[in-house]
Amino acid sequence: MMSMLQNTVAQLGRLGLLEDTLVTASAQQADLIAEQIGQAIPCLSEPERRDTFPAIALASAYLHSMSDVSGDEVILIMPVDGKADISFYERAAELEQNLDAHPHIQLGLVGAIPTYPSEQYGYIQSHEPASDGFRSVSGFKEKPETAAAARLIEENALWNCGVFAFRLRYMIEHLQERGFPTTYGALRSQYASLPIRSFDYEVVEHEPNIACLQYDGKWQDMGNWHAIADTMDEPVTGKGLKDNASSNTHILNDLSIPVLVSGIEDAIIVAGSEGILVCSKERAPAIKQLVEQVRQLSDDPEHARVTNGWSKLVDKAVDAPSIQTIITTLHYLPAGAELLPYESSFHSNLIVTSGGGFIISQSHSTPATAGIAYSDNGSLGFIASVDTRLLETVTIGVEATKPKEANV
Repeated sequence: MMSMLQNTVAQLGRLGLLEDTLVTASAQQADLIAEQIGQAIPCLSEPERRDTFPAIALASAYLHSMSDVSGDEVILIMPVDGKADISFYERAAELEQNLDAHPHIQLGLVGAIPTYPSEQYGYIQSHEPASDGFRSVSGFKEKPETAAAARLIEENALWNCGVFAFRLRYMIEHLQERGFPTTYGALRSQYASLPIRSFDYEVVEHEPNIACLQYDGKWQDMGNWHAIADTMDEPVTGKGLKDNASSNTHILNDLSIPVLVSGIEDAIIVAGSEGILVCSKERAPAIKQLVEQVRQLSDDPEHARVTNGWSKLVDKAVDAPSIQTIITTLHYLPAGAELLPYESSFHSNLIVTSGGGFIISQSHSTPATAGIAYSDNGSLGFIASVDTRLLETVTIGVEATKPKEANV
């Protein structure tokens, strides 16, 4: 079964657009993206996760300063969490010719004709009747209640599909007006100063010269767990069991241990290496705000040790006879980022799997390159000189050993 990303790439390939495609995602997703679509499509890694406006701004700066794309070129922003057939992507590609035909229009959108009054989608308001060409946009309404959604549909409103098109110059000028750099390197270095806001709220809702194309085929937003559960052939994916008192509840379990559910109805339960989610399906579209709050917590000592980048726990084992705990962690550090040593003195091993930089021990720093294992009886740190991946093993409770390094 194809992922949403693979499906989007396949549809763009059918339209002959892959050579001009650029993927923007968080650094944590870089390996997964490469695994799913390979290395042929360039992927920009965000220095940190900050929502769609910063991501689109970074991609625009890259095209402007690194790829020498003309300011008159139309840029199409396509999310990967939608479910539709090829006709939807064909319709989105028509935004370019419509913008060319209407020079005064600064932003083009795609809106799907609603099939029912949904509370899960945002709505594009337009007082113009159905049309094959551009329709003017009079406003937006985000996830209204059912009665309000029904009224919007009567007024010819469309579901907002999250597709945007603009001339590259438009976004570059927006950055200039806000006082942000327009070159890729400079904007990346100041990425943390960009507002954590969606492109809709930061740009779209403030633009008076905006129009949309309507799409009358089948389209579904897969951006929340309720929508994903609706596409599942079976109620349980992975190891899990639920009883008869848990009707309309779905389990998605990526862990090796089972998930058991009893007496919980109309819920979605997701278990993975980054956490466990238990949510009523009714509240699933609103879970994003809570997830953002979780990301801001710094209770995880591994994430607190990385000044920029990310860390992922690979394994945690306890050797009962020797009463030792062995923790293995994968770290990604972009150039200039640092892995801080543990405050306590633990026996540490670091293997640079890609990239390079400097190993920081209690007494000195040592140049480090890929393919070398570094060991110390104290906690090690690392400063990345280029984008680097490290595999760290820390043994708690081991007696001090002599520092060493070895080829691997």
